Amino acid sequence: MFSLTDQTLGFPPDWNRDPLTGKRIPLQFGKRLEYRDTARVGDIRHVWELNRHAELNTLAQAYALTGEMKYAEGCRTLLVSWFEQCPYPLGANWVSSLELAIRLNNWAFAWHLLGGASSPLFESETGEALRRQWLNAIYQHCDFVAGYLSRHSSANNHLLGELAGLYIASLTWPCWKESAGWRRRPSGNWKPRR
Repeated sequence: MFSLTDQTLGFPPDWNRDPLTGKRIPLQFGKRLEYRDTARVGDIRHVWELNRHAELNTLAQAYALTGEMKYAEGCRTLLVSWFEQCPYPLGANWVSSLELAIRLNNWAFAWHLLGGASSPLFESETGEALRRQWLNAIYQHCDFVAGYLSRHSSANNHLLGELAGLYIASLTWPCWKESAGWRRRPSGNWKPRR
């Protein structure tokens, strides 16, 4: 993860803390968070890198290869803690549409590797609650990305990443009436939220 070595993140980690500086990012409305203020939030890149959830894919791959539930349960632990610590739309994880799109991509791959909607993770009452919570977070991510597509200084690579995230999410979870729209490229007269 970037230049971090020998950092103890915990399992689950504190999703709102810069692991390098130890600064905890406040849970305020994400789009108003002064994330470039390093004195207040530390290095936001470290927080965002952690919150992309690439580690879910490693655990989900281990589950897919071995069938051992401890790896799937590790995914559950990370997801539940993330849902609790990163409520919509508060904090550092609700600032950048690109970061949400990257997280959607990682969630999509983990979802498939864990068995999709028929994953053993979703079999019990607790599992059904996890499935509902995860799908709710996915919808919030898609809606946020669609509403805040990059249009200015970082529009080239950010916009491509954001649209890719929406596209992959809409194929993985065609659950909502908006899913078809998320699959299509926005028209020239499409206006993002302000």
